[in-house]
Parts: sequence; C-alpha cells; structure tokens
Amino acid sequence: MAKIFFLSECGKGQLMAKNLLTYAYGHQYYNCLPVYDTAAMKSTAVMPGANEADNGMYISVIPNPASTWVSFDYQLAKAKTTLLEITDTQGRLIHRIELRSKQGQYVWDTRQINAGLYYYTLKTGQTSKTGKLVVER
Repeated sequence: MAKIFFLSECGKGQLMAKNLLTYAYGHQYYNCLPVYDTAAMKSTAVMPGANEADNGMYISVIPNPASTWVSFDYQLAKAKTTLLEITDTQGRLIHRIELRSKQGQYVWDTRQINAGLYYYTLKTGQTSKTGKLVVER
C-alpha cells in the first residue's frame, strides 16, 4: 500500500524531494493550499482591502440575497459626492441616489421591485465599483 503525504508549503527543495520519492518509491503527495478565510472562496464576496488602494472605494451589501430591504455600507477616500446606481440585467436604471458623505449606510426598500438579479454601481468621477444583488420573494 502506498503512503500518502500532505505538504502544506512547497519550496524548491521540497518539490525536488517529492518528485524523487514519487519516482523511486511510488509515494503519492497532495499539496494542501492554506485557506485562511473561507470568504476568499466565494465568488460574490467583496474582499475588504482588495481594491481600496486602487480606487479608494469600498461597498458591501447586506443581506444579499435580499427580500424586503438591502443596506449598502460604503466608504470613500477621496470623493465629495458619489452616485449609487442600481440596474437590472438589461442595463435599465432601476434606482439612483447621490451619496454626499465619505462614509455611511444607505438602506433601500426592495419591496417595490421584482425578484431577480440586479447590479449596483458606486460611481465617483471616473472610478466605479460594481457588484451583484439578488432580490428574492
């Protein structure tokens, strides 16, 4: 029966040793990648700190999926005024609000729109950040 070894980090020497042992003795190795935060594995997660240095903007949407309301929490580094736009999948504008503070929260009532997929965009000057919003009933 072949032995199975788990490697958490592989340097150049470890890779060479692994290959020699695999060739000579038939051992099988599995590389286990370190996962420090499971949010990094989700496709819809907005990672705090990922793009803030690039454009000075941060926005999160809670709850997502939403049923009766949704809260947009935002932070802006440089902008004086910013637009928050919500569009449907065909690009039609559903809602637009001007945000005048550098940090805050905007709560939007979703009971007036149909269930489905929507896109929110935070726009300031030439910079924007877009994400998905799901409305369920």
